[in-house]
This record gives sequence, C-alpha cells and structure tokens, in this order.
Amino acid sequence: MTRRLATQNPVRRRLAVERLETRMLLDSAGLGSSGVTGDAIDLGDLVFHRDEHVNLDAGDAVYQFRAAHDAQLTIDATDTEGDCIISLYDSNQQLLERQATTAESSASSRVDYAATAGESFYVTISGNDSDLEVRIGNQVGRDSPVSVYGSTADDVVDVGGTTVTVNGIEYHFAVLTAIDEDPLRFMIDGAEGSDTVVLRSQENAEMHCRPDLVTWTTHSCEVEATDVAIVLAYGHGDHDIAHLHGSPERDELKIEGESNLLKLIGSEYLSRVKFFEDVIVDAGEGQDQTRIWDTETDEQFFFHPDESMFEFASLRGWKVRGYRFEDTVVRCLAGGTDWGALYDSDGDDLFLARPHKAEWSGPGFGLTLRGMDFVEAYS
Repeated sequence: MTRRLATQNPVRRRLAVERLETRMLLDSAGLGSSGVTGDAIDLGDLVFHRDEHVNLDAGDAVYQFRAAHDAQLTIDATDTEGDCIISLYDSNQQLLERQATTAESSASSRVDYAATAGESFYVTISGNDSDLEVRIGNQVGRDSPVSVYGSTADDVVDVGGTTVTVNGIEYHFAVLTAIDEDPLRFMIDGAEGSDTVVLRSQENAEMHCRPDLVTWTTHSCEVEATDVAIVLAYGHGDHDIAHLHGSPERDELKIEGESNLLKLIGSEYLSRVKFFEDVIVDAGEGQDQTRIWDTETDEQFFFHPDESMFEFASLRGWKVRGYRFEDTVVRCLAGGTDWGALYDSDGDDLFLARPHKAEWSGPGFGLTLRGMDFVEAYS
C-alpha cells in the first residue's frame, strides 16, 4: 500500500477564501520562462538550510543546490511582513513552481516539489520584506514508509499522528480511513548533529527507547528513529506505556511526580517522558542512580533487591518500575499519605530508621526514603 503527501496548491487554497484584491495573481506566462538574476549562494548537496533575517530590500535571495535525496523539496519563507515571491527553477533556469503572498494575505510563503537525488535547482526569493526567515528542506520522503533524513545540523523532528514537522516545516499525510489498514510508518535517521525527536500520542502509544534506537507504535503511525540524542515523548493520558533502556555507562533517572515527568539521562542522550500511565526503566550496566519526587496525593513505593526492582505508584493513575539502579533516593515532601515497603536480599542488609528518613542498603544497592509517612521493612 502506498500513501502520498496530502498536498494542495497553496495559492489556489488561499484564493478560495481571500478577497481578490489581497492577492498578487500570477498568470501562466511565467511557466517555462527563465528569470534567475543575481549571484546565487551555492548550498551544494542540500538536506536542510536555514537563513534568518533575510532582507529583500537589499535584493533578491538566490540559492543553487542539488537535492541530496529522493524526497520532497520545500522552500518555506515565514514571518513575512511584506510581499514575498518564491520561484523554483531547474538546472536550465526554467521555472518549475512559483508562489506569491502579500503581507495582508499570509504570514508565510511555501513551494513544494517532488525532487530526485542529484537534481539541480535554483531558488529566488523576491519582494519587499526586510526580516524574513527562509527554510529549504529535502528531508521528507513521499511514500510509506516515509524516510526522514537528518542533516549535519541539530535537527528537530516532531511526529504527531500522521503529521510530521521537520525543522519547522510541516507535512501532512493522508489520515487512515479503515481500521484494518496498516499504520503509516516513519523511518528517521538523525545522521550528524545533536538531533531531537518529539513523539506525541493521540491514542494508545507504546514506546521502546534505547540510546541507539527508538520505536513508537500507535494505531495510526509507527516510528523508528536512529542516531538521535534527545527523545521527548508525550502521552495522551489513556493507556500509554514507555520502555526506557539505559546505556552501559552511568545513567540517572529523575521522576518528577507532580509534573508526571520522567527523564533518563546519559552522557550522550536524554529520554524525556511525560503523561504516560506506565513506564518501565532498565538501567542496564554501570553505576546508575534514581531521584524521585512525589505529588500532593498518596504514593506507594516497593523495593525488591533480589529482582533489582522498585515500583513507584501514584493515586493519580500512573506508575514507574525501575530495574538495576544501584542508588535510589525518594523524597515525599509534597503532601499526601506516602507508604513504603522494603524487602530484603539474599545477603546482609542494613536498615536505619529516623523520623525524617529511612535508609536500606545491601549488596549492590542503597536506598534512602525522605519524608515518607509509613515504612515497612521485611528481613
């Protein structure tokens, strides 16, 4: 099965709802004509390029480049406060696409074209805007599975259902119309740079996140991401589950209960999970630590050294299970009635209890509970 971008002619779409006098209309005479003037900035093999604060009063912005991938080529000019015309030409400077906007009609201007890897283009941006942001991207494929290509810069890829936004450029794919249809698939390769992937659940989501690979599954889409440094995942609040895996080095897990936020931090990666009902974290190797802050409601904490496992659950309807963390500190200072149950290991364990904290230690683990109302220790 093949899916294609749900694209529309942006000029035609806006003409349907705008007053005629607010548009700069273009007739068909320009198509096929040449019109590249001025010195072009050579971008080489283009994946993504951004120019900020482009002043068209000083002259047209002109670029030339080769498409790096068989993917959608998008030229996007935003924050337009004046008139703006984007023109896309082939290697012979023959006009392929053109779009014009005025300050009254739109705050952005955009051209999309199905490019082939190695194909050469010229782009001119003209008008009278004095502070324009220009994005040129060749990063998103056109068919499912949809390839998303990283650049040498720090890319940001945001996936929400069947919409993907790459470095601020948004792409919409056809919405599923049948329950038994295969979900839309996105294959994200971060390539170089310190890249970020944002995943937004609009239904039940399941995520598996490792330092070198992220998978994300919902009914409408599947995501596989490699070579990304930062993962930001947002649950929908209804049966979302996340599996996080640490690195062989030292990792730190932070659980901020009041914000329903969890962060797993390594030397070269960050996994950030918010609004998930069920989170399972395996620290893996290394000397790993956990820091937990409670909520204003009641919490329960269970610790099983023989399984190298703890469970932290809130009456707000979420829980976190952690495995193979050597050092854990729980702070129950926000309110509610908090309760902890500690189970012994096969070795010699030490339990120390004070009014403001309890400590439990043994072979390969150390645990501190601060401000917990009730603590039960079993040996």
